[in-house]
Amino acid sequence: MQLHLLLRLMHSDRPTRRRRRINGVMMSNIVSADDAESGHRAEADEAGHPEYRHTDAPHGCPEPFRGPMAQMVGLSLRYQNRRQPELTVAAALAAMSACMNGQWALSDELRGNLYIVGLAETGAGKDGPLKLVKNVLDVAGVSGDVISNVGSGQGMEDSLLRSTHARASLVVDEVGHLIAGFGKGAAAHTNYAEKMLLEGYSAGSSFITTRALAKRPPMRIPNPHLTLFGTTTFASMGRVSPGLVDNGLMGRCLVVAGLDLPSLVDALHGSLRGDLEQTIGPLAHAVAHSGGIVPMTEGARECERQLSHELDQQARLADGVRRTLAMRTIEHIKRVALVLAVWNDIQVVTPEHMEWAAHFVAFCQSCLLRFVDDMTDSPVVRNAHKVEQIIREAVAGRRPFKTAAHDRYNDIAADSRLTGRAALLKASRLSSAELESAITYLVGIGVVAIVDVKRLGSAGAAFERYYRLVE
Repeated sequence: MQLHLLLRLMHSDRPTRRRRRINGVMMSNIVSADDAESGHRAEADEAGHPEYRHTDAPHGCPEPFRGPMAQMVGLSLRYQNRRQPELTVAAALAAMSACMNGQWALSDELRGNLYIVGLAETGAGKDGPLKLVKNVLDVAGVSGDVISNVGSGQGMEDSLLRSTHARASLVVDEVGHLIAGFGKGAAAHTNYAEKMLLEGYSAGSSFITTRALAKRPPMRIPNPHLTLFGTTTFASMGRVSPGLVDNGLMGRCLVVAGLDLPSLVDALHGSLRGDLEQTIGPLAHAVAHSGGIVPMTEGARECERQLSHELDQQARLADGVRRTLAMRTIEHIKRVALVLAVWNDIQVVTPEHMEWAAHFVAFCQSCLLRFVDDMTDSPVVRNAHKVEQIIREAVAGRRPFKTAAHDRYNDIAADSRLTGRAALLKASRLSSAELESAITYLVGIGVVAIVDVKRLGSAGAAFERYYRLVE
């Protein structure tokens, strides 16, 4: 995807969820940095693994980056009976980040530790991506750094101290319960967990000072590498305060929405760990036990300059959550690009890494902004939900329009799936301005489309406005 298109994606408000076709193609191993710089793709081989198929939808999740990520995603999808391609791409990226350590860095000392949260309903296949992260870390020989149950920040601190490379990898199911507990009025141990996550996100270039104990003075943990991959349901995340996006943990998270309920498929029976060991084992082990400064090509730096300028302009025009996200976007992009480059055969950040990272971050922000809009108790969102409900009742034939003057709109809605503005205005009891704001919101998130129908043999306006649900 070209950079100028990515610049237009940074404030996408709605993710596109499309099922990708699964076939028998597997992307090949990593190509050289010279090929990466020129944008060349590796040839596909016939390994018999499912592949995540790319969609050109501007708000969709990008296809997995060629090489190790594509291999992880293809293998994991084979073992999933409800395939979650978006969550699996996110899990592969999270695993790649978690295998790294605080010695890997860009020349500006930015580290590649990522916090990623995947959203899907109960029973929709969240376990497959979680297993992928754990298995990759096991193959890399660092499964001892995995934390699946986060009881307190003190536990994270102790894990970082014990780890050879000051690494702690949080892989948490139902992470929404943990995050929802953060904030004002939380218990002391929960507050310390939030503090550790906030501090750990940006402390990779410096150090963390531990708490003082009765028999141990405070200790320094240099270059800590704290990562998070968590899954949860939309309902659990609904308990999270919007303030955690604006000035807390969620603003540091990349949020990925999975498919609502993928169809059941026949999953492969075997050893995902064994397959991962054969394909990415040596590379994963090398990434986990080495480190170094990763340079950026001049082309990648030009990408950074263009994105930074555009995002600065967006931040000046935005407010609230959108301003916060615009200000953090370039850091997210560089972190993701660093992770991709470290797993390349020649560790150099190229424009290809930057563009994939920008596309992925844009997708994550669209997921997060939709979630924020849905959980924000604003008049526009409340009115939009009310209007959407009336439209759905009308097209379902429940006849929500009660006055004699608007009764005919019930039949039109049931027969043609078009809901008239005049009837909707009356039934909603909103002002004309309130209705317009609600419709603008629904159109923006892709729920409703506007249809103007030509009037036949009637005085007044030549067209009458209707609304159609986008299914």
